[in-house]
Amino acid sequence: MRGWLVAVYLVIVGVYLSGRRPPYSYSNRQNTLLVIAHPDDEVMFFGPALNYFRGESNLHVLCLSTGNSNGLGIEREQELYRSLRVFGVENNRIRVVDDALLEDGMDWSTQSISSSVTEYTNAHNIHTVLTFDQSGVSSHPNHIALNKGVTAIETVDIRKCFLRTHSIPIKFSSFTYPLQTSELSISSTFTEYASLNGIDWDTYSQAVICG
Repeated sequence: MRGWLVAVYLVIVGVYLSGRRPPYSYSNRQNTLLVIAHPDDEVMFFGPALNYFRGESNLHVLCLSTGNSNGLGIEREQELYRSLRVFGVENNRIRVVDDALLEDGMDWSTQSISSSVTEYTNAHNIHTVLTFDQSGVSSHPNHIALNKGVTAIETVDIRKCFLRTHSIPIKFSSFTYPLQTSELSISSTFTEYASLNGIDWDTYSQAVICG
C-alpha cells in the first residue's frame, strides 16, 4: 500500500512541475476514446490527457474491468465515475465493462478487448483511441493486453494512440519524471508524438482523492 502511495505522490509532483502545453491538437472536436484496464488507471497514467480534454464533450472513457480483484469492484467503479467527473467527463460518456472474461488480474484475450472497443467506437462515432503501449507503462499484464487488443482493431479510420513507457530507473529517479515523459505515440500511416503536459494541480489532486 505504501508503495502505491509513493508512486501516486511521484506522479502528482511530476505533473505539477510540468507546465508545457501539448503541441499536438485534436482538431475538429472529433470523438476520442480513452481505454483503460481498471478504475484508477485514468489518473495514475492518463491525468494529463484528461486535463487536455477537460470541459470538452468529445472525450469518452471505456474501462474494461471493475477492478474487483479484492472484492471492491462496486466501490472502485463509483470512484471512477467521481474521478472522471472532476475532469468534466459525464456518466453518459463512461462505460465500465463487467465481463467474466475481463476480470482484474486474469489473462485477457485480444479478441475480447478488440470486440469491446470496436463496439464502443462504432456506437459513439469514435475517431481516436488512446491506451497503453506494448509495455503497459507499469508492465501490468492487463495494460499490455489493452495495447494488443487496440492494435488488432482493423477499422481503418480509427487513429490509435499509445502512452509511451520509459525505463524504471528513469521513472523513479526523479520527482520531475512523470509528466516530462507522458507522451503518446500516435500510430496511423506515420508516427507522431504528442506531449500531453500542462495539467492543473488542483484538478489532478481532486481526481486522485476521488479515485
